[in-house]
Amino acid sequence: MADDDKDRKDAPVGAEVVSIDDARDRARAEGRREAAEYARGVQKLCALAGMSDLAADFIEKGASLSEIGDSLLALRAKKDEEVGDVSGVHGRTGSMPVRPLAEAMVDLIKARGLKPRANIMLPAAAAASGGKE
Repeated sequence: MADDDKDRKDAPVGAEVVSIDDARDRARAEGRREAAEYARGVQKLCALAGMSDLAADFIEKGASLSEIGDSLLALRAKKDEEVGDVSGVHGRTGSMPVRPLAEAMVDLIKARGLKPRANIMLPAAAAASGGKE
């Protein structure tokens, strides 16, 4: 303890005495925080892509988040190609006919025991009700 006091007295005025152990501990803690943040980012990307099982492999490789995003997009595109033609309408494949929304709404209104008004959904409602109001 006396040596520490002597070192502090001999230090130039305004100089900061830095503990190597404290600096090392802070650096380790910061490294752990960064690693945990990286792991959460990788897990989030993989979960969003529906491929959570790949997170550990990406973390082990140490790939950057942008590289992981690119890889997941490529894998997702390949998977979509294998599934086939998707029209973009609620996951229906292109082979199924797509009904206009107005027709679906008319059917819903009728299913609830109500009478659709032709002036609300114009052509579809008129066609579905047989042209009668």
